[in-house]
Amino acid sequence: MRGFSLLEVLVALVLLGLGLLVVSDSLGFGARVLGKLERHRNERVTDTAARATLRHLLERAESGWADATQRLFRGEAAELTFVAIADGPAGDGLPTLFRLRNSGGDLILERCPLGRDWTPECPGGNWAERLRVPGWGGLAVAYGDGRDWRGEWRDQGLPRLVRLAGEGGATLTVELRQAEWGRR
Repeated sequence: MRGFSLLEVLVALVLLGLGLLVVSDSLGFGARVLGKLERHRNERVTDTAARATLRHLLERAESGWADATQRLFRGEAAELTFVAIADGPAGDGLPTLFRLRNSGGDLILERCPLGRDWTPECPGGNWAERLRVPGWGGLAVAYGDGRDWRGEWRDQGLPRLVRLAGEGGATLTVELRQAEWGRR
């Protein structure tokens, strides 16, 4: 009689099942590794692009006063608010109020278009998130005048340097242009 016995068929099915289990685990492991590599690459690209955007905007920060009481550049230890002409991918060439802060371990850059209104307050508090960089931890902003660093900036002009530092060693230092101007 030709054919396989029931025992031979069961052994073959068990061996086939074990082989498929090993192959599926290998494929799953490979997919997890590729996913982690992709996330790491995206985080690096996001961090690099975010640094370039922040540098671009901070280099265009405007100094001076909107009126007798409101500065266009306000720096505190954990938050920075400034006006810049947002061009390129960051905006449409109009004066824009930006706020840089930390929220839940992420670095957040928010924008509020000002149009012709140069007051450094966001009309109606309508901030729009422009950029979010995960993993910065507690944001610490320092302002340098060329001699020392301070935790806040209350002078009329711009600081010479702005340093952003997060937990885990993430840092960005930007040299600001020193052109003084007022309301345009």
